[in-house]
Amino acid sequence: MSNDKLEFGRLASNGSQSLLLRTIRDYSPVSRSSISRILGMNAPAVTRTATELLNDKLILEKPLSDTSGQRRKRGLVLNPSAAHCLGLLIGPTEIEGCIVDCAYRTVVRKQLEGAFDAMKPRQVVQAAVSFVNRLRAQAPGDNKRCLGLAAVAPGLTDIAGRRCLACSTMPHLVGVQLADMLEKNLNLPVFLTTGSQAHLRAVERLDINAPANNMLFVFYSQGIGASLKMQGAYIRGKDNLAGEIGHMPVTDEPIPCGCGGTGCLEALASKAALARLARQAVREFAGSSLAALSEIKGDDVLKAAADGDRLGVRLTRDAFAHLARAVAGIAVCMAPDHIVFGHSISAAGEEMFQWLCAEIRSRLSGQLRDGLSISVSTINSHISSMGAAFMGLDLAM
Repeated sequence: MSNDKLEFGRLASNGSQSLLLRTIRDYSPVSRSSISRILGMNAPAVTRTATELLNDKLILEKPLSDTSGQRRKRGLVLNPSAAHCLGLLIGPTEIEGCIVDCAYRTVVRKQLEGAFDAMKPRQVVQAAVSFVNRLRAQAPGDNKRCLGLAAVAPGLTDIAGRRCLACSTMPHLVGVQLADMLEKNLNLPVFLTTGSQAHLRAVERLDINAPANNMLFVFYSQGIGASLKMQGAYIRGKDNLAGEIGHMPVTDEPIPCGCGGTGCLEALASKAALARLARQAVREFAGSSLAALSEIKGDDVLKAAADGDRLGVRLTRDAFAHLARAVAGIAVCMAPDHIVFGHSISAAGEEMFQWLCAEIRSRLSGQLRDGLSISVSTINSHISSMGAAFMGLDLAM
């Protein structure tokens, strides 16, 4: 494979343009005087750079809704038709993708189900390439400039090496240079990232909808993970391993975990753990709604808890108690302004989620509790591909 790789598309042509584009992204619609104040840049420099961006049709100008009269202020916004970025997730049972325009709006979403964990690497890439080509064909007619493809690979990712480092669900992809293979077949720049980083960008852009300096996102599914942002910096850690809270020991009991350790949070509190524990306990709770199911899944236990089922409530509270201790421990270390849980946890119902929030808050000091927001993400699909595309747009700026 050639070491030559295509360069991801750029919107800004210099540092001043990049500063303005990012400020407009974060504060849109924003007046020139506000940009000058936010950046500490003199007004003539702001006007000069804004004019360049307007001439290049990278931004638009429109009247601000909170001003009126002859001297009504005008606000700058990103031009959605300037370009678009593709986002892609390759998973063991599905490939998902989206098109995001320059105003960070998702204009197309697609999903393809299949047994990709049973395919050879070249077959997986071929399926992904075919999927992306169909996705590209749906780009809006007034927005044909594609900046590139931002892809989330399964498992641990070597971003610099553009390959998978480790993956329990698709082990045959370990060592495969996915980005290079996709780039060669698509003739499109490809940027490889991690799921945790993509999740954080999607939540920040769509749920918080404002620059967040200190934020913790908790991914809750068959496994458990976290994404962290501190003092405005996205935390990756060594080999992109930051946030693997699912393998944080939370008990001394020798409960085996898929990582090879024992007593991990994931082994006690994930959806997979809930399903396993429910199957073990259901015989003692013949009246439980779970007893009527031929196969119990983690979501079934959460839903039973939401419905007030005694076994569902007991198992979910036990799991959430472990989760609360782990999340509170991280919060003590990083002092977040926002803690956001993945949408799937909402299956447990509002009452159970508020119980979880109370458990977390009870383990924090007053100063850490003050002003802390704990919420559930509103993003119920395509969080990985959308977040990846947002990262691609950020890179282009």
